[in-house]
Amino acid sequence: MVGNRHMYPYFLHLTICILALILSSLGISGYLRYGHATQQIIIANLIEENDSIFLTIIYTLICISVMLTYPLQLFPVIEVIENALFLPGKIFGPKTLVVESVNGEGGIQEASETDSLIKDKSKVGLAVAVPKSVSAWKRNLIRLLLICAEVGIAILFKDQYAYFGSIFGTIGASVLGYFLPPLIHIKLKRHQVWWGITALNVFLLTVFGVIGGSTSLGLGIKTIVDRMINNQ
Repeated sequence: MVGNRHMYPYFLHLTICILALILSSLGISGYLRYGHATQQIIIANLIEENDSIFLTIIYTLICISVMLTYPLQLFPVIEVIENALFLPGKIFGPKTLVVESVNGEGGIQEASETDSLIKDKSKVGLAVAVPKSVSAWKRNLIRLLLICAEVGIAILFKDQYAYFGSIFGTIGASVLGYFLPPLIHIKLKRHQVWWGITALNVFLLTVFGVIGGSTSLGLGIKTIVDRMINNQ
C-alpha cells in the first residue's frame, strides 16, 4: 500500500467520476421513463406500476435501513448540541473545566478555571467531556426534544421529502464541495501555484458555491412553499 500512495489522487478522482456517472444515470433514466410523473422516491413509481411483493419487500428493507442507521446519524448531532450546552462555561454547564489527566494515571479530573493545569495548554489533554455533575435527565431531555422536533418536521414536510432534503443537501454539498476546498487551497497554496489555479478556485467558489448554492436553495424553498399553498 505504501508504494501506491502516489496513485491516491487518481483513484479518488476516478471513484468520484464513477459515482457521479451512476447517480446521474439513475436520475436521468427515471425522468426519461416517467417524465413529470416521476415520484420524489423512484421506488414509488415502480410499486405503482408493478405492485409486486418483491418491490414491497424492497420498500420495507429501505425503511429498516433508515431506522437502523438513524442512531448513527443522530449521535454526532447530539454530541455537538450537548457540548454547546453542557460543557463548562456554556449555557447550562458548570463553572469548572473538565480536562483529561496527563500524568499517565488516566481518568478525568475537574479543575477550576484558574487551576494551574490549564495555564500551560501544551500540557493539557485535548479530551473534553460533559461533566458528570450534569444530570442525566437534562441530557436525555435534550435528546428527546431533538427526536420530537425531527418527527414533527418529518410529519409537516412528508409530502415535500425530496425538496426538503435538497435544501439541506444544497447547504451541505455547497459548503463541503465548493466552499471549503477552494478556500483551503487558496489559504495554503495561493503563493505556490500558478495564478490560473487560484482563479479556478475563485470561479468554483463563486459560480458553483455562491450562485449555484443560492439558486438551488431558493428554488427548493420556493417549491416547498408553492406545494404547501396548493395543497391547502
